[in-house]
Amino acid sequence: MISISKAYADDFDRVSPVLVGFNNQYIDKETRRALFKNQFNGKEDFVGYMMTDDDCVVGFLGLIFSQIPHKGRLIPTCNLTSWIVDEAYRSRSLFLLLPVLKMLEYTITDYTASDEVAAFLLKARFNIFETHYRFLLPVTRLLTLFKSVKCHTDKAYIASQLKGDEQVVFKDHENLNCVHFLFESNGQSCYLILNSLVRKKAPYLIGQILYVGNSAYFADKIEEIRWQICKKLKVLAIFVDIRYLEGVVPPISILRELQNPRLYRSDSLTAADIQNNYSELALFNI
Repeated sequence: MISISKAYADDFDRVSPVLVGFNNQYIDKETRRALFKNQFNGKEDFVGYMMTDDDCVVGFLGLIFSQIPHKGRLIPTCNLTSWIVDEAYRSRSLFLLLPVLKMLEYTITDYTASDEVAAFLLKARFNIFETHYRFLLPVTRLLTLFKSVKCHTDKAYIASQLKGDEQVVFKDHENLNCVHFLFESNGQSCYLILNSLVRKKAPYLIGQILYVGNSAYFADKIEEIRWQICKKLKVLAIFVDIRYLEGVVPPISILRELQNPRLYRSDSLTAADIQNNYSELALFNI
């Protein structure tokens, strides 16, 4: 008999054989285990929904719960991830999603929806908040090297300078495999969270922007910032969603379409409020 039930942390070993179906060489079994932990102090005690036939797990939809700080409030958020169903049961895949759609008090995000899933979510009141990114190479005009943008990566210093919502963001990501930057100049600052990832088609590291605290400053100082990031992370380039650039087109950059549009449904946040850090992008470095 086929049934849908909540998956909990101690269901990892039961669900793990299904997750192997993703066949991602950069995400091993132990990395997947991160899905079965409450990484961001979410309010729920479960980690997704699983489909079972009798006692055998044949499908799974992971849910990453968090409370995103926004203007002094904590917005309950749920990120859809790792949706996989054995081929013989795929006609029933949507049964895993239906309980999530009833969680009306939650902002729901999906960063890796397939074309079929995206089409369904758009019909279910979801909206697209990002479709493109820029590939930034570590080049800069000579004059920018002599400007006074200070770059800090010491976590203790960064924590001491953050206030309000950004203090919460820092604490939520302090122990994850992320890198924290704080850029300062002329009384202004910008807090960034990034991670590094290896591209499938080339054996080099890329920096991925997950969070931008002051997008106006980030866009204005992008030449100095990208140079410093590539230098300190020892990466070849940076990926940045174009919404963070506020219309600025940095020189020597390449516009690319995301493989999957980024989607959300929310009564509390706008597209401009959604960032990439409370998601599988921060857990899996994908």
